[in-house]
Amino acid sequence: KENNMNKYKIEIKETLSHICQIEANSLREAILKVKHKYHNGDIVLNEDNLVATEFNDMNERSSQRKKTNENRER
Repeated sequence: KENNMNKYKIEIKETLSHICQIEANSLREAILKVKHKYHNGDIVLNEDNLVATEFNDMNERSSQRKKTNENRER
């Protein structure tokens, strides 16, 4: 019995988001502080921070890349 099914490449892309409130002398310093905390593992995003999921057509033969978005209420 032959398998007549086609194979498709579908990308799953998740977007996570978290807003940090931090004290600093400037915007640049605030961003650097948050980056430092993030890279040190003090700020960890997880499934609770999920705001959107996309399912994208990644097939070479597709003339247009098709996107399907699913946004999650916060």
